[in-house]
This record gives sequence, structure tokens and C-alpha cells, in this order.
Amino acid sequence: MPRFIKDGLTVETSVPREAAELRAQGFTEQKAKTAAVKEADTAKPTQSDK
Repeated sequence: MPRFIKDGLTVETSVPREAAELRAQGFTEQKAKTAAVKEADTAKPTQSDK
């Protein structure tokens, strides 16, 4: 699922209209598992952490 990032806020959506709105608002899209995406994924709490 594409991930959009702006000013420390991360939004994930696969809805094309939402993606277009986020791009228009200046969000940066990340589609691939880059190092930054992998780092953000590891920082997220998982169900087992709750």
C-alpha cells in the first residue's frame, strides 16, 4: 500500500482519490520498501506489543 509522508505525519491509502488529494497537499509518496519505510515499519508497535 502506498505511504504518504509530510512533516512527520504518515498516511497509508490505496484509494486513488485520497492519494491524489495527499499529493496535492504536498505529501511525498513512498511505494517501495526503502530503508526509511523499513525503519518506520520496525518502529510501529505490533499486536503482540499491546
